[in-house]
Amino acid sequence: MFKSAIFFALFSLVLFHAYKYLNQLKLEVSITKPSKEQIEISSKWPIWEKEISEFDYFYDKEERCLILEGEVDILANNKKWSFTKGDYVVFPKGFKCKWIVKKPVKKHYNFIE
Repeated sequence: MFKSAIFFALFSLVLFHAYKYLNQLKLEVSITKPSKEQIEISSKWPIWEKEISEFDYFYDKEERCLILEGEVDILANNKKWSFTKGDYVVFPKGFKCKWIVKKPVKKHYNFIE
């Protein structure tokens, strides 16, 4: 009885991590040119700035941002997304990536629950 309980616990843990990994593979960054409405709305959001650098990041909430300056590559799941000034970017909740800031970035941003 004890061995089957341990097996079940380990099996459940493996399934849980496999589920998290597979969900991560489905997550995609959206990069578009913003509408006039998106520009107007995002102009009221806070501003974040970052110098040339590389860092890992995990999005525990969805983030929407309007890139005001800079050039960035995002790496995740063997994919690369690039964005620059004028792009409207949406990072999904649960997304884990590496930021490569190639030119100092400045953006309006907003986290969505």
